[in-house]
Amino acid sequence: MLMIILARFLKKKIFEEHEKREIEEDINFITFQTLVQPGQNRRIVAAQAFSHTLLLASKGLVTVSQEQPYGTIQISVV
Repeated sequence: MLMIILARFLKKKIFEEHEKREIEEDINFITFQTLVQPGQNRRIVAAQAFSHTLLLASKGLVTVSQEQPYGTIQISVV
């Protein structure tokens, strides 16, 4: 149940980011940096969010991509 709640939360955040930036393109992902903003969250929060993201990805509820090491992490809800 928690995983479904987290997936819904991600969908909501993607939609909010889309609305906030007034993007006309159909973008269906959010970056990890946008989700857990540096300077506004402690490291433990970022670590927990990353762990939850990987859990969702392992269950097939989200896809996670990163084009290069230490690069931007993109999260999409399946």
